[in-house]
Order: sequence, then C-alpha cells, then structure tokens
Amino acid sequence: MINLLLSATAGIFTGLSFNFSLCAFLVWFSLLPFLYIINKNNSRQVLFSGFIFGLAYYLTAIFWIGNVTKLGLGLLICYLCLYTIIFSQIARYFLRKSFAIITIASLWVLLEFIKENIWCGFGWANLGYSQYKNLYLIQAADLFGVKLISFLIVMVNVVMW
Repeated sequence: MINLLLSATAGIFTGLSFNFSLCAFLVWFSLLPFLYIINKNNSRQVLFSGFIFGLAYYLTAIFWIGNVTKLGLGLLICYLCLYTIIFSQIARYFLRKSFAIITIASLWVLLEFIKENIWCGFGWANLGYSQYKNLYLIQAADLFGVKLISFLIVMVNVVMW
C-alpha cells in the first residue's frame, strides 16, 4: 500500500511541474519516492510501481487530451507507462552499481529519446520541458537541447536519493 502511495505521489508531483509554472521546482525532487521504491522492492513490485508512477505522471501532465478523446487518452497513457516500467526495471539494476548518478540519468534520457523517435513520436511531457520558465537553466538547452535539462533533473534526484 505504501508503494502505491509513494509511486502515485511521485507521479503527481512530476506531472504537476508541467501544468503549473509555480510547481516547476517539484520535478527536482519528485523522483525520490520512486527511486526509493525501485531500490527497496522486488522486481514484481517495482513493475507495478513503475506502472502506477507512469499512470499518475502522464495523467497529471497530459490530462487535457481527455477533452478530445477519453479512449485515446487511456490508450496513450498505457503506452507511455511502458517507458516508466522499463525505466524502473533497468534502474533497479543500476541503482546498486557505481556511477548510478550517470547511468540512471542516461537511461531516462535514452527512454525519452526512444519515446520521441520510435513508433508514434510522442515528445510531450519530457522532464526538461517542465523548466521552460527557468530562464537561466534553459540557456543550456539552447546549446545542448532539452535532453540535457532532463539529464540534470534526474541526476539531481539520484544525488539526493
């Protein structure tokens, strides 16, 4: 039960950072509960937690698609949850290794890249986009792209974890 609550909280906080510019700071520590669950549980529990995190994250971030099509929103969120499930399973392995700071952040960015370029090309709700109001930080995105911002966000979360 606590895993469900932590996963949903992490997903909601991460999703809120996209819809309310005053909540953009939440993304800098919103992955902490999710990383805790990934580290402390077995593979089956991590799989379910990855689904719950993805469900809460994407439902909070792109809820407005439901105004167009509720079935489409449901199918899209189920598809996007596959990426958080894959992340949780692979990150479970890398959290116990040295250089977890770099590998976990790289894994997240790799999955964002795949999500943008494979099959449907869905580039919305990447972590870096939540920082669009942070003028100093997004200057780096001009040089290295929004993936650098996503990398930094995940890296900060792993360091705090």
